Amino acid sequence: MKLSVIIPIYNAEKHIQRCLDSVIDQGLDDIEIICINDGSTDNSLNILEKYEKENKNIFVYTQKNSYAGAARNLGLSKAKGEYIHFLDADDYILPKAYYLLIEYAEKVRADIIKFKSCSYDALNMNVLLRSAYDLRIVEPNLFGKILSARENINLLSKLSPVPWGYLVKRDFINVNKIYFNQLKCVNDRSFYCDIITRARDISFYGGYIVMHKVNDKSSLAGGRRTQENYICCIKSCQIIYENIKDIPNEIKSAILNNEFRCLANDFNFLKQEAKILYSPIIWEQVFKKYIDFLFPKTLSDQYVRKLYAMMFKETFEDGA
Repeated sequence: MKLSVIIPIYNAEKHIQRCLDSVIDQGLDDIEIICINDGSTDNSLNILEKYEKENKNIFVYTQKNSYAGAARNLGLSKAKGEYIHFLDADDYILPKAYYLLIEYAEKVRADIIKFKSCSYDALNMNVLLRSAYDLRIVEPNLFGKILSARENINLLSKLSPVPWGYLVKRDFINVNKIYFNQLKCVNDRSFYCDIITRARDISFYGGYIVMHKVNDKSSLAGGRRTQENYICCIKSCQIIYENIKDIPNEIKSAILNNEFRCLANDFNFLKQEAKILYSPIIWEQVFKKYIDFLFPKTLSDQYVRKLYAMMFKETFEDGA
């Protein structure tokens, strides 16, 4: 088995047929499509069971609602493919993209293969090219090569951690015992940091693979900048810190600086949109609890320091 596609599904009856059809139509025989029904309350399970009956390479498993991280972990426990791709139920694969991607993977044999993706707007269906997904920050001369992951950690840490944005070897995941965390959201960031810090090599593929939906306020990603989900962002940072605390300092620094930058950016956006994080109750419940973690003495990124100064109206001195 060459490819295992793992799809977590929660109330995706409007999208799952297009998603599954896009995978089925790839023309790959050596593929399994593992669908994890995460306690859906709509018609998703009925649709999945129908597809399972009609397609010998589709396998449906159901769990109580435990969120995408747990669903992907269940999928990993069932997977048999040499390569793993995590796909979201409201996204779909571009024509012949998997066929070309697997052909490339067989050539380079890297632990991780990062590829380009497009987006489509949930509001008007327009196709968008977003820098987070199309690898435009990667130098053109790096595409098509086999690169050391650790020697390129500064670049890798700045790329989007979305699990549908790369192909990864299943044996590499299993040997290193890498799993998704159990948070309601932001369970992809710790998984991504684990794989890029433990991978031997990585390769950038210049083809477009996934069409990803954006501007959907009903999705977990679309509603991430809420009080509850921002706490998940903080907890994700804690998980990442624990997972990488024993790796070399230069690699740890690249990872943490980027994580703190994202945390600070989300805080500022939430502060502007909701203004709820400044309430005394939230301060007592959340930020006092995490204050030591939020202000690490080893933090050196001046941009992050400036953002934290904006967040808490504090003044930072070099070396603080």
